[in-house]
This record gives sequence, C-alpha cells and structure tokens, in this order.
Amino acid sequence: MKKVRINTSNIKIGMVAANDVVSDSGQLLVPKDVEFTEEILDGLSAYPIPFVYIYEKEIMQDKPVSTEASYRERIQNSREFQVFQEEFSHSLEDVNQSLQHIVTNSDDINTDTLLKQTTQLLTHSATTIGVLDLVNNLRIYDDSTYAHSLNVSIICRIFGQWLNWSQEDIDALTVAGTLHDLGKLLLPPEIIKKPDRLDEEEFRIIKTHPYRGYKHVEHTDLDPRIKDAILMHHEKNDGSGYPARLKGEAIAPFAKIVAIADVYDAMTADRVYRQGICPFHVIRMFENEGYQKYDARYLLPFLEGIVQTYINNRARLTDGSVGEIVFINKHALSRPIVRVKSTFVDLSVERNLCIEEIL
Repeated sequence: MKKVRINTSNIKIGMVAANDVVSDSGQLLVPKDVEFTEEILDGLSAYPIPFVYIYEKEIMQDKPVSTEASYRERIQNSREFQVFQEEFSHSLEDVNQSLQHIVTNSDDINTDTLLKQTTQLLTHSATTIGVLDLVNNLRIYDDSTYAHSLNVSIICRIFGQWLNWSQEDIDALTVAGTLHDLGKLLLPPEIIKKPDRLDEEEFRIIKTHPYRGYKHVEHTDLDPRIKDAILMHHEKNDGSGYPARLKGEAIAPFAKIVAIADVYDAMTADRVYRQGICPFHVIRMFENEGYQKYDARYLLPFLEGIVQTYINNRARLTDGSVGEIVFINKHALSRPIVRVKSTFVDLSVERNLCIEEIL
C-alpha cells in the first residue's frame, strides 16, 4: 500500500500511520499501523513533529476548491512581502558573516551590528502583526542555523514589545535571539546538516551545543543575560530540558523567552520538507505541555499576542466550515470564538472542532 507524507496538522481521526512516529530524542510516539485517535492526536501535538507518513487510502476528501486567494497567497503576493523577502536574504548573508566571525574570533562581538541586522527588517511592516505574517510565510526555505537565528531574533523583538519591556532590554533580547544557537556552529557540520534521523550518539552531541556556545563567549563582555540564553534555551521548567536539567527559577528569564520563540519558529516557518504548521495548532501544543515546560509569565502573553494577530481573519474549521475569528477565549487560546455565517461557534465548548487553517 502506498505511503504518503502529510503535514501533522492535517492528520484526521481514522488515518493509519505508515511509519513509526518518533520524537527528536528517539521516543516512539505512534507505532506503525496504528490508527490515529483523538487521544493520540492530543498527545502528538505536544511534540514538534512536522509531518508523518500515512497510507494513501486514508487521505480524506480534498478540501473545497475556492477561487478566492488564500491568506498565505495574499501575503506572498503582496509587494510588502516581496520587499521583505529580498531584505531577509541580505540580512541572512550579514548574519551568516557575523556568526562565522564570532566562531573564529569570540573576542570581537559587535552587538550593535547584530541588532541592526534584525531591526532593519522591521521597517517593512508597520505592525508586529505584519512582521509575524511575513516571517511565517518566507519562501526562503533555509533550514540553516543562520535563518532560524534571524527568525528567532525577530520573534524575540516582538515578544519583548508584548511584554512592555524597556527598549534597552528589548535590544538585548533581540541579540540573544540571534546568538542562541551559536553552539551549533561549533559542532561537526556533518551532524548539523545530516538529512536523516540522528542516531543516539549524534543526538547526544547535538545536545552539547548550548554549553559549547556558552563556553565560547563566557569570558567576553557580552551581556550576561545573552550568555544565559545561549546556555539555557533548551532547559524546561519541569527539569526535562538540557544541558543541566534546570528547573523553574534556576532558568534565566531571557532563556525562558528565547525557548518559546525557538519552538514557535521551528513549528510555524516554512521549510523545504513541509509548509509551516497552522499557528493555532502550535498554540494547542503549547497549551498541552506548555504550562509544565514553559514559564506562564512569558508563555501566556506570547500566546495571547499570537492569537490577537488573527482576530478578524477567516479560518477553516476541521468540519470544513469557514468563519471569522471574532473573540479570544482567555482560558483556551487555541479555541477562539468563530462566527460561521450567523452562528457563533465557541471552540472551547465545541471540543470536536478546531481551527485547521487560516484563510
């Protein structure tokens, strides 16, 4: 029977896994030939799994054909996006050169230059809403550390604004986003660029990148909060992170914020092997595991900020109906109220429905 790869957010109850679904750490999440149930999908949403393989016969009917341009298409066809994409390419080259320079000469870290490489991109959108849309829809399908670092830097800057931080703190957080994965550039390139699943030893090496990055800049005059972000951005509030399995208040605030931005970009940005996952699916993932693994003082404002960006946008629900997102549910952010024709659908009550796609 033919296998087909689909976006994880498009899995339907009743589909059957054609391959084992495993986490980045090698944990078996869904065995091959097991049927996806609501319980399995809820559990799977807690992991950054971009796609799965299912048997072809399990694919549901195609979505209704619409002659109206999708939300993604409207953004990608806009002049604003085309300018942003071109400027992103230039900034990406600059970030590449800056990070490579830091790798070879850690005593010369120009944070002003790093900051400018991010802020110059933000001149192409008047609001943070526009910036997030531009980042999420980039056609520069670049999986490199450099592109991810630039994305995380942009998201961190928006994040700092949502937290109402001072400009000085926002600037420092922006640079922390750029430098958070510095340690990956100190690892063997054959591991970083390996297209296949990492083996146990390779994954162990990958997990050393926060410590390697921190040691590389430890004795520089870099802002200590930025150093903390480099070292701790994979730590989790419940102690399940790495490299030191820190918990709660032992994790620095900058690191907690960068961790959220890091995961959000990894899930929502377009990549060669998949289209970016719907933001509401990512929010659901954060809700399922976030309040144990991430600090609610930062996670809640971030998720609320994301949801606010999509108020008044059209969305398709999992039953195929189309409506307008009109109101946030504070206690269930992934489940807003959607107006479908003359009916208001409260997704926090209609638990069998959720947002499948922004239109």
